[in-house]
Parts: sequence; structure tokens; C-alpha cells
Amino acid sequence: MTQPAAWMTGIVADDLTSAADAAMAFLPRGDRPVILRGQHEPPTARIVALDTGSRGADAQVAAKRTAEAIGALAHRQILLKTVDSTLRGHVRAEIAAAFRASNRRGLVVAPAFPAAGRITRDGIQFVLGAPVDCSPYALDPVHPARTSRIADLIDPALGPAVVLRPDSPVPDAAPVLILDAASQSELNHQVARLRNPAQMLWVGSPGMALALAELAPQGADRPQQPTPAQRVLVVAGSANPATHIQCDHLAAAGIPVLDNLSASVAADAPAICLAAPRTRQSMAPLANLVDRAAKALLRGQFDAVIATGGETMAAILERLAVTQFDLVRHLEPGFPAGIVRISGRTLWVAMKASGFSTARTLEQAVNILTGQTESSDA
Repeated sequence: MTQPAAWMTGIVADDLTSAADAAMAFLPRGDRPVILRGQHEPPTARIVALDTGSRGADAQVAAKRTAEAIGALAHRQILLKTVDSTLRGHVRAEIAAAFRASNRRGLVVAPAFPAAGRITRDGIQFVLGAPVDCSPYALDPVHPARTSRIADLIDPALGPAVVLRPDSPVPDAAPVLILDAASQSELNHQVARLRNPAQMLWVGSPGMALALAELAPQGADRPQQPTPAQRVLVVAGSANPATHIQCDHLAAAGIPVLDNLSASVAADAPAICLAAPRTRQSMAPLANLVDRAAKALLRGQFDAVIATGGETMAAILERLAVTQFDLVRHLEPGFPAGIVRISGRTLWVAMKASGFSTARTLEQAVNILTGQTESSDA
């Protein structure tokens, strides 16, 4: 692959977690990616990831938002549209809209994310050994995985799709390529051997972002890390059992786990966890949790907030009127952390997928943000 001179990269994602996960791949290259929410003028940073928030919209709205976001970033040399590695969401509609708005000559689709057990063989997407439409992801109540055949998610009007295996020669002319990959090294190899990257729309999961980042030139020296946080607010908005196990570990470490913020506790504790009920019948508890958290952050009671799940963090940022933040580090794989300025103050923001990580993940994240322990990328 011939590297573009500037390697300015634009990433478009359908939710906040996907935007941050893809951008996080470029942190080791010395970049400070900017995460942008909604339709706003993109900044000039080398890596910009735009969250359209379209996962929860209908297919028509999702396609429109995707086209607008891709159009806003199409001048960048590298253009990546993220898709869920289990093929959930409005994948077909968003790929078609993205390609038509991209001004690119070719489309490369590779949703493999081997680090999470998601691989592609013969154009079929597998998760932990099972085709995604035969896995638990097929039972998702909102966006089930309806097919494991990636070609089914590509509009035939975009051109014939060719499955490229790691040991097959790259075809001279193929408007749509689907990349097989059973490991990250295979995916890196597949991406690296494709020519003219600036003429392609790249479509994939964090695995694709990692492959593209591997080829990116080294950026400036890693920016100095912001000052550690003094007080951390953890917002556990998920009913996922894994999240509540993590909350139990917080409590065992002496961190109060509450469903409300009392003035006395909020004034004394260096860290507090606001947790939603273990069973949730409606969205009302999450909305109340977000409201309490946002008020405390606006009052300056905390200088760091950790949220479980992109949905929770997106709601908090919405209440804080935050439309962008800088990604500066990861606390552990899949757990990005960034900073934003609010009323002249620096606020740490960190989020993790609800069901991922270990029992002590939230406790360790609090310790890292307060400077008590170091993360692997420090």
C-alpha cells in the first residue's frame, strides 16, 4: 500500500462507543483523536471520529445522517465507516449511503475483530465459532443479526462483491472487496496489500481501524497526559449483571454505591458510583441517573466521570452540551478515556461497553484516573 502524504483520517460511526473504539486504534501512533457528536464542522485534527447517533434511528434517518457525516469528512485521505462486528444495526443502508457520499472508487468491507472472537471466513462472519445469525446476537431485541453472509449487506447496485482470502491474489478490478481474516495479523496483511487507500471507502470494526493505524505514519510525540482527577463519579447505567458485579467490587473497595447523591457523601468521598437498579423495566431510572450526574458535574463536584455503555455517556454529554472531546488514553482495551473543557475546567470522560472487562475494571479505572495506578498505555 502506498501511504497518503498526510494520512488525515475520518471515521464515521453509528454510536459513541464505536467512534471511540475505532479512534483509539490511533493513540499509539502519537495522535490525539477528536470525537465529534452530531453534525458539526469537523476540527482539523489528524484523526476525527464522528458519532452520528444513528444506531437508534430508523434506516432512512440512519442513511441520511451517514451520508452527511461521510460528506463532511470525504476530503480526508483515509475514510473509515465503522460497522458492528456482529453485523447489527442499519449496516446495509449505511454502507450504501456512505459509499455514494464518499466519492471513492472502491469499497473494502472487513468487519472482522479477531481480538473479540469475531472473524470472517469465505465472506461469512463468525462470533466465537458460530455464524452471527446463529449466535446470541441474532436475538438482540432491537437490532438482531439477521445474516452472517456479508455480501447480503451490500447493495448489488454498488457493484459485484468479491471475497478476498489472505492467500488469494488481489483482483485487478473489483469495485467491492470483502476481506477474510481469522486473526489481526491476517487483517493487517489484507489491508496492507491493497493499493490506493485514498480511493477506497473502508468499512469495518475496530479490527479494521487497527489495521489502518498500523500503516499510518507516526504522529507527533504523545501529548502530555492531563492532571489526574481529584474526584471521580461512576455512572453505572446498565442493568447488565457484569456491571453490577463491578459495582460490588467498588463497594468492597470502600467506594459508595448509591442511587442518589446526598450532599454529605458527595462532599467527602473521592469517588462515588451512581447505579441504576439491577432490573430495569423502563428508561426512567437511567434518565434520572443521568440528570443527577449531569447536575453534579455542572456544579463542579467531580472532575472525572466514568460511564458504563455508550448510551449512558452519550446521554450525559447531551445534558452537558458537549459536542466533542479529545481522546487521550485507554484505561484498558475497549475502555477509552478523554478530556473536555467545561466552564474553564478539565473534565475526564471515560466509558466502557456494559458487558465487557473484568470484575475489577471500574475499581481499576478509578485508581488510574486518580493517579493511584497506571494503565498499560501510560
